[in-house]
Amino acid sequence: MAVWLIDGRKGIARPLLAAYVIFILMETVIGRKVGVSRVELVPFWSYSHSEYWVEIILNYVLFMPFGLLIYLCFGEKWELKVVLIGFLLSATVELIQLIFKIGVFEFDDMIGNAIGCLIGAVVGKIAREMKKRIQTTPIDGVEER
Repeated sequence: MAVWLIDGRKGIARPLLAAYVIFILMETVIGRKVGVSRVELVPFWSYSHSEYWVEIILNYVLFMPFGLLIYLCFGEKWELKVVLIGFLLSATVELIQLIFKIGVFEFDDMIGNAIGCLIGAVVGKIAREMKKRIQTTPIDGVEER
């Protein structure tokens, strides 16, 4: 991963974050057919049905970049807040789908999206730690000053 992305405050992580929020809205809200609506309030109901596993994984994958970008933009103290922000964005999407009858309102989507955000934040943390180690590790044959 390039340094310009890992160092979110100096790089392009914030514009990418804004663009990715628009992408999420386009994928989950914009362009959906009106009139299709259902509510599933039981947490983890879809996890016991193998026909929904692809959708569950796609929920993780959709929000992983969002979690990564939130973490890169706002730094070290945001690990747990990333999950909350992801959950809130997901809840907003679910409410829009419910109000406009353009999808299924379900807790499983919000849970999966929050987990995806957490995975993205962990990747961001690992990338930052790797960057720090690379910057502080002396190169063989070169003395530190």
